[in-house]
Amino acid sequence: MVETAEAKRVSRAASSLLFPELDFGTADNATYPSEDSGQVLARIAFDNEFVNAGAKAYQLARGDEVNVRAESRNPLARALLYHLRGLDEDAVDRQFYRVHLALALKELDVEFVMRALQTRKVQQFIADHDEDTFVAEYEMARSSSPTARTTVQLVVVPHRSREDDHF
Repeated sequence: MVETAEAKRVSRAASSLLFPELDFGTADNATYPSEDSGQVLARIAFDNEFVNAGAKAYQLARGDEVNVRAESRNPLARALLYHLRGLDEDAVDRQFYRVHLALALKELDVEFVMRALQTRKVQQFIADHDEDTFVAEYEMARSSSPTARTTVQLVVVPHRSREDDHF
């Protein structure tokens, strides 16, 4: 559970950037759009709730009619769990390395660590250095709309078990 107001503010800012980017695979005419799934994910993460309770609380907070005494799983929770099963783990991990997320955390003056993706740009950046372990200024950039750039400290260390990989 998020204990401090600052941590909760940071988490909410990060989720507002992260969850809209996740593709839950919902159709345009779905009963529960992707935005609902993101809001429920944020709520259960912040409040340490189960999906069913979080979905009901979210719907109650926005004024929906919800049967809180129902024994069966909430329809929104059921839809969220269904769509989460279809997400590729790597696709979810990629969402945590985003320029807009780094910019939001910098704006909140929060120190953070995120794992860099093994893109061609990062691999070339590592190859251009003589050492296996180093810290260097690195420019994160998003070329598709909405575009953004920010400079971060890239910390490179060799992977423990793979000689040809870095973390």
